[in-house]
Amino acid sequence: MNSTTNVINHIEAILGQKGHEADRELGEAIGRINVTLRDTNGFSGTQPVALRSKEYEKDIEHRRDTFLSIIKQIMPDLNAEQRRELSPGINDLARRWLGEHITALEKDLNALATRLGVHVPNAQNLGSDRVVAHLEAELQLALGSLGRRPESGEAFIDPDRLSQLRSAKSIDYDLSRLVRLCEELDVAFAQGCYHAVAMLTRSILDHIPPIFGSKIFAEVANSYSGGRSFKEIVLHLDKSSRKIADALLHAQIRKSESLPTRTQVDERQSIDFVLAQVVRVFTAKAKNP
Repeated sequence: MNSTTNVINHIEAILGQKGHEADRELGEAIGRINVTLRDTNGFSGTQPVALRSKEYEKDIEHRRDTFLSIIKQIMPDLNAEQRRELSPGINDLARRWLGEHITALEKDLNALATRLGVHVPNAQNLGSDRVVAHLEAELQLALGSLGRRPESGEAFIDPDRLSQLRSAKSIDYDLSRLVRLCEELDVAFAQGCYHAVAMLTRSILDHIPPIFGSKIFAEVANSYSGGRSFKEIVLHLDKSSRKIADALLHAQIRKSESLPTRTQVDERQSIDFVLAQVVRVFTAKAKNP
């Protein structure tokens, strides 16, 4: 599976199977909606369009995530040149597979609204251009550095820790942004983008305090019972990472500059210790909901 054509054909074959599964699930969901409407005598007004629109949005999100998952599984086995060659074909495939599907769903909603003689603002606009543009942006990350396995010692976030975060489940918090911040931090660190490393490190620390019952990271040390070592690490991270990030973010142009180095922004051990606590919190809640 080395040539561009072979890879695209392989992806299309997988998408064909996944598409049939998604079609079946969507059909079953619409069937359940129809049963509910029948039982409640609700086949009038705007409710049928609104309910179907909501189900279509779930379907679109599911298909988008499925597409990205397939790409991310395949990309690590390809080198940088192969990924560059594949980029146009995969973007075209995304537009055809998801864009055309969204357009068909929008037409179906319009037809349903016409039959019912109703108008539901925005319910018939599923955002084809917006969704496809977002998918293409995600694909560029997957086809670029995020699709590549970091070499030994290259990752900022320990691969095992990142895997634990991806697998963590919670009804209280969505970890998808935290995972993405960690992925982008890995990319920045591997590519020597140390300004970005400092800023992404701060972003992660500003993102996670609610998990520990705090509003800001500075409060985590005092509000969370993680032990003396945890408190010391949190205090260190809050002070050092904030000062470095602020210095790099707010520094104005000067006659002479000193660029940040890997050593200056390398908070890997401390970040891993804090993320380990994040995983522990989610694991404990899963065992004792």
